Amino acid sequence: MPKAPASRVLLEKHLQVADLKGLQFYYGAGAHAGSYKGRYYYVERLYYYKKDKYRSNYVVYVNDDRNYVVFGADLILGLEYKMPDLPFVVGVDYKPYFEVFDGYTGFYNDAAVSLRFTF
Repeated sequence: MPKAPASRVLLEKHLQVADLKGLQFYYGAGAHAGSYKGRYYYVERLYYYKKDKYRSNYVVYVNDDRNYVVFGADLILGLEYKMPDLPFVVGVDYKPYFEVFDGYTGFYNDAAVSLRFTF
């Protein structure tokens, strides 16, 4: 399913990790909403020939180009390090999220490695 830009709101709590200056752990929760156009999926079908004597599977591919509205809930866990003498933050995070679109629900996962410029 193609993902579209979504507006996300996350509230995060940052905690200092042990004695390492600049290293922080963070966690949080939030929500998102957005829209996308179309989705591409397949449906597996069974074909019976002569009352259960022969059975075969085949797949039907569907290319749907309707507009969908999507919304859901997010969680986030991460670790980031602020470099002491440089204006950069290196981070890694994991974001599981629950999503609802057109009557369907799903649980998905995102992960990222980031390098951010700070000023």
